[in-house]
Amino acid sequence: MALPTFLAENPLLYADMIEPIRRGTGVLTHGDASAAAIRVCGCIGMVAADAAHTVAFLEEMGGLPLLTVHGRVQAEAWARLHPEMGRMPCHQAVYFHRAITVPKVTGITLRPLTAANVSWVEAMYGRYHDPEEIAPAIARGEMLGAFAGDMLAGFVGMHEEGGIGMLQVAEDFRRRGIGAMLEAEMVRRELARGHLPFCQITEGNGASLALQRALGMTVTETACVTWFFREEGGE
Repeated sequence: MALPTFLAENPLLYADMIEPIRRGTGVLTHGDASAAAIRVCGCIGMVAADAAHTVAFLEEMGGLPLLTVHGRVQAEAWARLHPEMGRMPCHQAVYFHRAITVPKVTGITLRPLTAANVSWVEAMYGRYHDPEEIAPAIARGEMLGAFAGDMLAGFVGMHEEGGIGMLQVAEDFRRRGIGAMLEAEMVRRELARGHLPFCQITEGNGASLALQRALGMTVTETACVTWFFREEGGE
């Protein structure tokens, strides 16, 4: 099934659907002139359609643990039917330039994380997000650490759907440009692979939005992509 034209023509809004299809990690389960649904890595359902089709497509996906809805009206329609699910509205940011300059930070070097770093990273990342993402991402070679000597000062990684994320800097190392260094290097690597770099920023995270714009990312004006997830203990 070919990539629907309406997705291809709006990569800012739909990069999170376009890239999994292009990379082979996403399967297009429905696609026509105005609606599309994909299944990513067997556990994430993503939909771009009007409200009625959004609900229908998501219901067909049979209870996947993570769902992504494009459009605020569509997200509200799904939320009314499934108030038991948690949700996280996000801005989407895409890097459309062909190259990026990775800033240098004195005393900081970047290198891939290894299994030896898992527990420290899980402890830090788990304060805010799902720590179960960490070990698989490290095993895939998709997490990068910033080191001050042997001390891990921060990290960044790739989510399963292909978005750059999991960016964290240890409190003692903040406001030195390490976050920008980490993300810029990940963007550089994505460009080298022929990918369109993108990420998502939780609504209200002004610091992260400012970072994306400083790096040259184009950012959606509103939080137009909403993640839905099953709360712990929910059905």
